[in-house]
Amino acid sequence: MRPPNESAFCAGCGLPEKLNDRGLCVNCASFGAAEPADPFTGEEMHKLLSEFFGTDKPMLNAGDPDLEAVSQEAWNVLRQSNIDPVSIFRVGGIPSRLEFDDTGAPVVRILTTARLRQEMAARATWFRSPVPLDALAELIQGDPENKLLAKLAAVRPPKDVIENMLAMPDIFLPVLERIVEAPVFAPDGTIETSPGYHAGSRTYYAGRGLKLRRVSDDPTVTEVDEAVSLVAELLRDFPFVTEADPLTAMAAMLGPFVRSLIDGSTPLHLIEAPTPGTGKGLLADVIAIPATGRRAATITEARGEEEWRKRITAVLRNGRPVTMIDNIQARLDSAALSAAITSPLWTDRLLGATEIVAYPVTTVWLATGNNPALSREIARRTVRCRMDAGLEHPESRARFAHELPGWAHEHQADLVWALLTITRSWLAAGRRPWSGVPLGSLESWCRTIGGILENVGLTGFLGNLEAFRAESDEESIAWSTFHRGVVECARWPRGGRRRPDGPGPSAPADERRHSARAGDESRGGPPRPARPPVRGSADPAQGHLSRPPHVATGARVVTPTGETSTNVHQVHHQARNLWWTVGRSGGRLVDVGRPSGGRSVPVVDVGGRSTRSSSEWETSR
Repeated sequence: MRPPNESAFCAGCGLPEKLNDRGLCVNCASFGAAEPADPFTGEEMHKLLSEFFGTDKPMLNAGDPDLEAVSQEAWNVLRQSNIDPVSIFRVGGIPSRLEFDDTGAPVVRILTTARLRQEMAARATWFRSPVPLDALAELIQGDPENKLLAKLAAVRPPKDVIENMLAMPDIFLPVLERIVEAPVFAPDGTIETSPGYHAGSRTYYAGRGLKLRRVSDDPTVTEVDEAVSLVAELLRDFPFVTEADPLTAMAAMLGPFVRSLIDGSTPLHLIEAPTPGTGKGLLADVIAIPATGRRAATITEARGEEEWRKRITAVLRNGRPVTMIDNIQARLDSAALSAAITSPLWTDRLLGATEIVAYPVTTVWLATGNNPALSREIARRTVRCRMDAGLEHPESRARFAHELPGWAHEHQADLVWALLTITRSWLAAGRRPWSGVPLGSLESWCRTIGGILENVGLTGFLGNLEAFRAESDEESIAWSTFHRGVVECARWPRGGRRRPDGPGPSAPADERRHSARAGDESRGGPPRPARPPVRGSADPAQGHLSRPPHVATGARVVTPTGETSTNVHQVHHQARNLWWTVGRSGGRLVDVGRPSGGRSVPVVDVGGRSTRSSSEWETSR
């Protein structure tokens, strides 16, 4: 602004120019004309309005007719104030706000119109002027008595501006992928120890004053041994079955700290036991405490795919480091859960809208159950930690070394130091990958976690995998038993032998089918109906198969050993007795008859618990 100049003459009144502190002529309130005063800068204008309204917040004109301009200016104000601390993010492509629940846990809320209006009311002062700020500056400069300013009034953030802000495309905000409550590793191997937002890893550290020991850049052998012993001390009271089980628990504990070092998906960590009260939920809690300072966030199994989808979306939106599916009761089989475990990005429709969101999958999945049954798709995405106290009532045990989870809370800082030290030792050694064979779709997790454990001398990682899959994948158990029965019944000698009541395998198909039905009647059983193939499931309560599992005409059956390949040609059932008519790869038909004596017994129980050997069946050999 030009300072007062006594030697100039005002072009408005012709008198010697005498300017006030705003650069206006004191005689006619014009700019003068010898040298017109510079117009107010934006900074000066905001300062003037702030003094008038008695606020130090940025000023926004709610009456600006240019909706796009005032919306963009409002976003600029929000970005400039969204620095320390950062609380407004893009999560899954949606503007969101970081909040804290009643327990102090950080949660993410979608930035709705009401929430954004509250943010803009807190971050700026809104007033209404019929002209933009640059034009308003010129008017104010020509108003020495501030009559125009007196007509301005503070208003609330206008709803149409707030709605337009949310409707703008490609809103530039910090991207948030996960929330942690302890120092974690960034992708470059550095430890993020300062609370707040870290752009490199897109992580928000909601620190709570956790005081850590210094983590050495290259930990000594003594430091590594101390770190391993501390973690082992935490787990010593749990009755693990094999040497691989505590390593699975330790892998889950490391997960939140090394998640940014893993380029890919992480598995479902299943904590199981034969009886309730063994400590499955307690183990899940102590796994979560080092990373979160609290027990694991819990969800229960859903009843259907739609409910699974909603729960997974809610969990991933909050970006929590650990999620536990507690106390699995029914057979765990969900396409949505299977996809969430191994997909790096979860996409779903926003509840109550048609908009699609995409959340990165960064949580560590835990699940607990008593001898839970898993589908094949879930089982191949799962690693097991099994415990067995060897007692009918394990909850009655006493004489524990530590009172958990209290001991874990008291030593959280030490446990965090131990896990960071164990990982830093692996990084300093050159990030040597695990020497074992990685699991499909989980290669990076296996190489990273297995490498970290091997580097500190902990071997046997995933040593229980084969036993777990043999026991938990009930689909494979059912099919393998069915295959073995088919193979046994399909091993006809060339030329075959006739049954007493019917033709051998070399007879024409029509004659065999006719004789088979007649043979059933001659043995006192019901005639075998030529019914179309059916699909169905077992009735476990009755201990038999009311319909064959997953069997239909044309289904391809290949034995696990590759010995025989067959096709299912026809399925019959009557009075709870089952027959499969199958064909060998050589083309000869083989008839698997009903149980001897007409008893209702299963070929194979769908749960994989009960099978009938081929010697108990009346077959033609």
